[in-house]
Amino acid sequence: MPTPEQAQLNTLYLTRLHEYGENATRAKKQFLLIWYIVWIANLLIMILAILGLIWEDLQYIEWLSSVTAETVRQFVLKYALSVLGGTVMILTIRQSKNKFSVRWRSYRAAAENLRNACMEYRARLAPYDKEDADDRLRQQMEEIHDHAPTGKKFEWHDVWDSVNDLPSDLEQEFDCTPDEGLFARAGDAQTEGETPFDKQAIINGRLQNQRKWYLCKARKYARIFLAFHYLIVMMALFNAAHPWVIGRQFVLVALFATLSFALISWRDFLNVGPLTFQYVETAGELEALRKQDSEQPMDVQSLARELEAILDHERARWYVRRGGAPIRKSVH
Repeated sequence: MPTPEQAQLNTLYLTRLHEYGENATRAKKQFLLIWYIVWIANLLIMILAILGLIWEDLQYIEWLSSVTAETVRQFVLKYALSVLGGTVMILTIRQSKNKFSVRWRSYRAAAENLRNACMEYRARLAPYDKEDADDRLRQQMEEIHDHAPTGKKFEWHDVWDSVNDLPSDLEQEFDCTPDEGLFARAGDAQTEGETPFDKQAIINGRLQNQRKWYLCKARKYARIFLAFHYLIVMMALFNAAHPWVIGRQFVLVALFATLSFALISWRDFLNVGPLTFQYVETAGELEALRKQDSEQPMDVQSLARELEAILDHERARWYVRRGGAPIRKSVH
């Protein structure tokens, strides 16, 4: 029979599980709705531009002959293209600011991490196989909650601040400990020519090395993502404003609509937006582990285990995202 404290913990678990699931579903619907509207609006811009160019050649169709080419061009240029171009521009900016795709994945990950912790707790698996299982589960739930968006909007300036300039402790170059070979191992007597496997090798040669790599990648992807959205918005602005500035240039409208389609497809294929947030998050986890060790020093084995768990989780996400099967380590 659960104690009152356990009943309270169970209520908190179910509440958060429901909250994460609802928020993930909502963010997914918002992401897909905006994506479909932008895609359809760009398609309509292209179709209308083509119709404006070929309408005179369609006059042989009886039910189209009553509408003059000039009428079609005036409607397309003065109203349709302005509305559609403005729609693409506004929704692209909204998608950039709110990052519904990232919120969707983050909430879904939080819900699945909760379910994973629940199964380990109920099966009395480590670390929930001791008397402090309830406290450990509560701590794990708080960590999951801290990494969930919790209803906040993603702000690009927060991400940009974290990747535009590297922290001062990452300005130097770091050797990569795994690239030095298999020896020496922890506890081995140091021999000439071998680098000792101590905390310095773990923190500088692995943690800081990887943290710098993730932040540099995040900075690169953030710049690419913002460049994509800047170009898409500029093309949408051109399609919305050019009828009032330049005049009848259907060829340019079709060209810019095609380029906008290509940019949207390329952006979504590269997946640079979600990768930026994901890499910033991983770098943050590495920094949190470094601070934890400085405040409460760990032994070499514990520090290496915690560090590799973070990196292994990130590698698994990357591998699955690229179409590979989840990698499971054999335990003997």
